[in-house]
Amino acid sequence: MSLNKVEVIRKLYFFEPLDDKIVKQIAQQCFEREFAAGDYIIRQGEPGLGLYFIIQGAVKVEIETHGRSVPVAQLQPGAFLGELSIVDEQARSANVVCLESTQCLLLTRDSFSKLMNKHPEILVQMVKTLARRIRDTNTAVIQPARLEPASPAYTAVAAPQEKKEPDPLALPLEIFKTYSAVKGKIRDLVVDVFAPLYAMKAITRFSVAVIGCPVRVEAENKSGRILKTSVDDVKIFLFPAGRSQTLRLEAFGSGHVSATVFRPVCGPSRISTFRLEARITENERWRLHVPSSRKIWMEVPRVETIESRNPR
Repeated sequence: MSLNKVEVIRKLYFFEPLDDKIVKQIAQQCFEREFAAGDYIIRQGEPGLGLYFIIQGAVKVEIETHGRSVPVAQLQPGAFLGELSIVDEQARSANVVCLESTQCLLLTRDSFSKLMNKHPEILVQMVKTLARRIRDTNTAVIQPARLEPASPAYTAVAAPQEKKEPDPLALPLEIFKTYSAVKGKIRDLVVDVFAPLYAMKAITRFSVAVIGCPVRVEAENKSGRILKTSVDDVKIFLFPAGRSQTLRLEAFGSGHVSATVFRPVCGPSRISTFRLEARITENERWRLHVPSSRKIWMEVPRVETIESRNPR
């Protein structure tokens, strides 16, 4: 296999939002891999090597349970797999078997971590893609019964089409509960992706704040490189860890607000973590202070709702 890896990577949805400089650096770190029909790219129970991108061919995802293999999904060119090996050290939870001769690009975990620490845009894109998978697997619940069910979690192979978000207030009670639970899962996913990366020192240059609705968020300190994005109603801010930052929160409605901040630190703990779960009322304004070295704290009307801690 001889590929122009830059051109191939540029066409993959996963990397589409990234600029050419980052794509070229990714291409330099990718290995070309070829597999025959019947070969295993990933085996259940074994550690993952990194992130695979299917360039040509097709694979099936299956789970071994109670002595038999249960098919989960099929993947075509443009799909990627093994992303969880980037954020944890757990054994793989499924087999990925080639249905025909298959060509892939492999971005190892170490290479991905180094690129991510330098270009956190890559991490943001991965979080958004994983969140999309959660959303897709739950779409059928809030779609009319006559529509086709959502694709399995592993079948996201093409750029998503723009979809109009449902109005939660217009949903039946039981479906509203499911819709809200999906939002909660996405928020938890974002936190669960960042936490081990900071603990492993895969991110050392940036702090991150993950803030749930119903608030608008703005950074007061505009200096330095600031990345901000949203995954559904979850706001993500990345900003230089070596500079103090204050995030201004303004509630556009009453409801529950959550905030989690990770900041890399020196020493055995490696990470300083701040967590907040509280009620907020419309038009209320809070300020989240993230000093470069001192304790993270939230300036709110009801101080007793705050919890701040540094995990071991």
